Amino acid sequence: MSEEDFQKVLAIRERQLEKTRISEYVAGSDNRQLKSAADKIKVISAPEPQGSDWREGKDDLWLAETHHDYFCARKYAIGPEEFPLTISTLTNQCSFDDWHKICGSELIYKISMIYKESSGCSSIHYMTHGDYSQQSEQDNGVKTTLRVLAADLGMEGDKDLLALMELLFGELVVFNLQCRGNTFAQIVIDGESIEKEDDY
Repeated sequence: MSEEDFQKVLAIRERQLEKTRISEYVAGSDNRQLKSAADKIKVISAPEPQGSDWREGKDDLWLAETHHDYFCARKYAIGPEEFPLTISTLTNQCSFDDWHKICGSELIYKISMIYKESSGCSSIHYMTHGDYSQQSEQDNGVKTTLRVLAADLGMEGDKDLLALMELLFGELVVFNLQCRGNTFAQIVIDGESIEKEDDY
C-alpha cells in the first residue's frame, strides 16, 4: 500500500472513530434536541491529536526540565448546507530556569471554534516565576459561536449549550481541564473569569 493510500485509509478510520464517539455520547442522553442536533453534524476530518514531549532541554534553558505540547483539531459540516465548523484544543505545559536560576512554570489550556462568520477562543493561563504568579481565565467568543451553531442545529435557547459543548470537545476538556480556578464549562457557559497577579 502506498503512503497516499495509507493516509486515505487512516483518515476514513479517524472519521469513523469520531462518528462513533458522537453516537455513543448522544445514546446515553435523554435530550431529544441534542440527539436531533447530532444527526446534523457530519464529520469531515478528525486526525489523531498531535503532541510532543521534551526532557532535559540541552541548549535552551527555558526548556531545562520539561515541556509538553498537545494539539487536537476537528472539522465538521453542519446541516444540509454543510456549513464548515472547526474546533481545536491546545495544551502547553513547561517548567524552566532562567539565567538567574529562578524557577518557574507555565500552563496554557485553550479551546477554539470557527463557524460561519463567528469565531471564539477560551483560555486558561497560569504562570509562576520566582515569587511572581499570574493567572488569567476568560472566554472570547466561544459561547457566542456555540449559540450561532446551536440555532442552526435547531436547539432553542441556552439550556443545551453545555451539552453541545461537551458533545464537541468531550468531557475531559469541558469539565476537567483547570488550574486552581474554573473549568471551561464555568468559563464559557457560566461566564466566570479570573485576571490577577501576585507578587509575594
